[in-house]
Amino acid sequence: MIQLFTFGTLQVVRDADRATAHAVTESDWHTRQARQLLKILITERPQPVSTDRLVDILWPESTPSAAATTLRSAINALRNVLEPERRSRAPSKYILTKTPGYAFHHHSDIWLDVAEFESLLDRAAQAATPLEQQTTLDAAAKLYQDDYLTSDPYADWAHIERERLRERYFAALLTLAELHAATGHYTAAIAACRRIIARDAVRENVYQALMRYQAESGDSASALLTYERCRALLAEELGADPSPLTQTWHQRILNGEIGPVTVAAQQSSGMISAPNRPQPRNQPTPIHSGQQQRQAAESPTPLILPPQTLPAQSFATDLDHTEISHFVGRDRELALLLARIERAQDGYGSLLLLEGEAGVGKTHLVHHLLQKVMNEPGNMPGQESAPREQRGSSAAGFTVIHATCQPLEQHLPFAPLSEALGRFLYSLPDEILRVLPAASLAQLAQLTPSLQDRLPDLPTLPVEAWSNSDENRQRLINGLITVLTTLANARPLILFVDDLHWADTDSLAVLGRLAQRLPHLPLLIMLAYRGSDLDANEPLATLLYTLRPHPYSPQSYHDKEHLVDKARAQEPVQPTVVLTVRRFDQHEVSILVSQLTQQAVREDAQLVTMLLATTQGNPLFVMEALRALQERQRSEPALAWQRLLAPTPSEQLLAADESLPTASEAILNLGKNPRVQEISLERIHRLPAAARHLLHLCSVIGRDFSLDLLEQVTVSTADTDLVANLDLLLQRKFLLERPDERLDFSHEIVRQVAYENMSILERRRLHRRVADALAALPRAQEIPGEIAFHYRQSGPGASRLTAQYRVLAGERLLHTYGFRQAVGYLDEALALLNRHDPADAPWVQRALEGRGLAYESLFDPTGVTQTYRELQQWATSRGDHTLLLTAYSRQVSMLGLLGQQRESNDLLQELIETLKTDDVDGETAERRRRGTAVMLDLFERRRQLFRPDPPRATAFDNEVWAAYTPPPPVVAAPVAAMLEALQPVHAVLPLFDYGWTLLIQGQLPEAVHCLETVVDLAQQSDQLSVVVIAYHQLAVAARMRGDLATCYARNEQSVAFHRKLQKRAGDLVSVWPRIGSSFAALQIGALDEAEQRLRRVIDVLQGLASFRNHRNSATIGLGLVALARGEIAQAEQLLHTALMDATYLYPYIHVQALLGLAKIADQRAEKSGVHQFLHQALRFAGERSLLEEYIDTLSAIRQLAPNAPVDQQRADVLAYVQALEIASLVDKLTQTKS
Repeated sequence: MIQLFTFGTLQVVRDADRATAHAVTESDWHTRQARQLLKILITERPQPVSTDRLVDILWPESTPSAAATTLRSAINALRNVLEPERRSRAPSKYILTKTPGYAFHHHSDIWLDVAEFESLLDRAAQAATPLEQQTTLDAAAKLYQDDYLTSDPYADWAHIERERLRERYFAALLTLAELHAATGHYTAAIAACRRIIARDAVRENVYQALMRYQAESGDSASALLTYERCRALLAEELGADPSPLTQTWHQRILNGEIGPVTVAAQQSSGMISAPNRPQPRNQPTPIHSGQQQRQAAESPTPLILPPQTLPAQSFATDLDHTEISHFVGRDRELALLLARIERAQDGYGSLLLLEGEAGVGKTHLVHHLLQKVMNEPGNMPGQESAPREQRGSSAAGFTVIHATCQPLEQHLPFAPLSEALGRFLYSLPDEILRVLPAASLAQLAQLTPSLQDRLPDLPTLPVEAWSNSDENRQRLINGLITVLTTLANARPLILFVDDLHWADTDSLAVLGRLAQRLPHLPLLIMLAYRGSDLDANEPLATLLYTLRPHPYSPQSYHDKEHLVDKARAQEPVQPTVVLTVRRFDQHEVSILVSQLTQQAVREDAQLVTMLLATTQGNPLFVMEALRALQERQRSEPALAWQRLLAPTPSEQLLAADESLPTASEAILNLGKNPRVQEISLERIHRLPAAARHLLHLCSVIGRDFSLDLLEQVTVSTADTDLVANLDLLLQRKFLLERPDERLDFSHEIVRQVAYENMSILERRRLHRRVADALAALPRAQEIPGEIAFHYRQSGPGASRLTAQYRVLAGERLLHTYGFRQAVGYLDEALALLNRHDPADAPWVQRALEGRGLAYESLFDPTGVTQTYRELQQWATSRGDHTLLLTAYSRQVSMLGLLGQQRESNDLLQELIETLKTDDVDGETAERRRRGTAVMLDLFERRRQLFRPDPPRATAFDNEVWAAYTPPPPVVAAPVAAMLEALQPVHAVLPLFDYGWTLLIQGQLPEAVHCLETVVDLAQQSDQLSVVVIAYHQLAVAARMRGDLATCYARNEQSVAFHRKLQKRAGDLVSVWPRIGSSFAALQIGALDEAEQRLRRVIDVLQGLASFRNHRNSATIGLGLVALARGEIAQAEQLLHTALMDATYLYPYIHVQALLGLAKIADQRAEKSGVHQFLHQALRFAGERSLLEEYIDTLSAIRQLAPNAPVDQQRADVLAYVQALEIASLVDKLTQTKS
């Protein structure tokens, strides 16, 4: 029997049904044209191909007579390849002469993969049961190893057939995916879709199916990511948007219409229910209603949270009861809010977008509502007259969570939500916390570490949670949403997010996703933001555009007043309402004036008119003006206002120019608005001098400060009556006292005006007092950045203190993994320090060392090199030999880790020469000698490992197979020697470098001791990147010993520390374990997994000049993947490309590349090539003492060159390994015996 494989490159196997099966090789094809003839005839089967057409395809430049002769010769060669035993001039069974040329006869002796593929597809279409159909399609899909005849990508004669088969393959995979999904096997369905996308990245119908399967499997986040990838690829490749049908699927997933589906597998009966198919956009298939999905999601794990055990609200800023008592107007707004609360009680959620300028009363409106709801949960406003049985679920109360966005936190992911939700969860007892979804709490623990402390048994996140930051972000989003929806299902939830214009992108993603689930969720979301600030937050503007109800023009409450009546009547209403909180009109201002002045409205008519003209009805400004009025003489209020608000001469001139903007149009920056400043300044100037001075001091401290700090600042100063002045500021509403006994300004505008209207000299003097007070606090070591800020603001006279605290701040950030921020602090400190001043010298050294550690953690080769060169020069200028050794050794090891092996070795040699020339006596010299001995040994081992592999003059067939050269003995007590020569924090990298070198040379006990010490020291000094890599190397050592349990444990520890790293640093650190795990996956045949990890390495290193070792290692890994898949040409190209850059290649990976080339030569039956590469690999590994790679090469020799005389080499290395007691390597060698 002959087997013909056409999927991929053409392969022919003769006598396939016998033990003597022979794969036709390059040498068997006498001419290239014979092979091309077979491809063409198979493609056109069963029809004959004319001689003229064959000549045009194969010899278009030849003369007709010459081409005809060559064609006959090629046909004869082809027949001989397929039928080597055919007698001369005997007719062929397979290649027939048939008018007008030649034809391929699909004889019963021939098995043709493409024919079998199509036969299986036809049988699947006629299958009696879905199970039979699935089994048949699986068999067909396995045959499609690659596209048809991929070695002829531009041949016109193959193109149509290739595309036809490709379409049939894609259709089969889609059908398979449907069948798998129908039985609940979504992993298989998703995998089938991904196989199509891997070959055709712009096949939109596959993205539709993939999105649906991901959503039905419960992974809506991945479904939404799939849509984004589809959208981006269509735009990039075709310049088109997704089709309406794709957008419909996307919207349905966002709306929560498509969620987890439970399907009972029915394969035992041979029945598989047909899955839902996408319908046209105007008639999408209703897979599940929102209520059904919610019930289905809740039924497996019902949440039992007694309402009385939940706290009423999160810890929010205290509501100003006096201010709430003067609530004016907003009747229509309150009616809408109350109607929406009632809908939430009935299980139907709403989203209220409260838009308005600063000070217009958005927060005041919500606080007024929430205070009533929280104080009277059983008698909600609007229900006072309703009978008890008609009050619905209002007696159960609400859970209220109040989050506030801060401008300084706009770049901190999930900041407002994690803070608000974290404080709320902190208030819950442990027994309630344990009822909440554990997986979601585990995600939240990344944002709120106290959860892990309270619930130590929370599940550990999977490796993918840290290896892919985008996926980790999606898990965090899903975790936050799950917890919020769980709380809402336990008891109606009100989520109020204030100052949304300062929200971070990730928090906006959570709110956007949560809003899609509102229609059937007892949740009311209220988002307050300044419409004038949207241009500064593009993600928010985009989110609001998508959330606004249709039509797309902004819909405010006042444009759609009938919404209130519809909500009350429980008629269908849109879940999203935009409520524009407007300024006060004259009537509302007059009511407020009347309430505060206790006078009739008519008596204050002039006052109201002037007040409205001045403030343009902004409630905050009105209140500020009225407070100022209360503090003035009360006998003649109107005259007082005339004096207070009289325009200046310049303003009178501006008012005469009608072309200039009106006063209301000019209010853009409220904090600097002249009228606001005048109102606030008039109030500030009316304070007694001591109270005014205290207010200025508070404005310098900033918002949200403690009374302890205030007392510390004012001690031993003229502020003798702190309590009285503070009481005055509280009474006059300049300051507020928070529930946690901290102080804050009533509004940021008040603080801004107070701060900006001091003289520069006074500001500097107060900043210095605050800095000194902070430095004297017991917690000063926790806030060096804040102290440095105040010293810097106090002027040039405090530059040395500013620099010192910036160094301390940078060092603290190193311990909290803020490496990039640490570099900024330390750079600023170095710019301020005088390197020639002995008093600054210790701080210069600390700043340089800290910056070096930060750049190491960021894996920034430029920063590492520049910093340690500066440190070397600094150490040389001061004659500090220990510091010099520190700078050299850290740079040497770090460059090695970064894949800059040549530069690292050159620098190591430079260090050795420097140490030899040092003239030091006594005990210091002895310590230096022991430390230098380790560095010298490391240098010699490195030089041996990374030296070039010169070509040999002798033929490989005549060369003696290389023996294994044991490595030199390890330096006595290397750990102790390095710790004598270097401080522990600086001994980490050199010890890691030495331990890694010992590991690959098989000296496991000493290597493990070095690496375990590295883990301990690196953890103590927060060098987490090194901890991650060291644990990975310890796992390798455990695997070599055959201790798989310890290997697994060490890898898990590596993963756990990796999660703590910043994104970019985490991606770069992951390169080491990714490469290691990909080669392990190769060994067990997990080719897709290996390829995925290797390509991720290539992506991470894209654009980086360093990491050449790792990039070359990944290239070799991809070459070995291609080899395992039979893609010989691609494999050979990748392996040779990497080997050409051998200086930047890890030696053990170098050996794997040589073994790959030996396997390629074997597949081509090139015996000399097999011996050449095996000789090279054995010699390379043996001369460099690469123990495991030497043994791997012996195993390859047994498979590829079984007659090679290597018994003595095997016996020698076996005796060596047995003496080392490395059980796994002994077993491997034993298996290689003949």
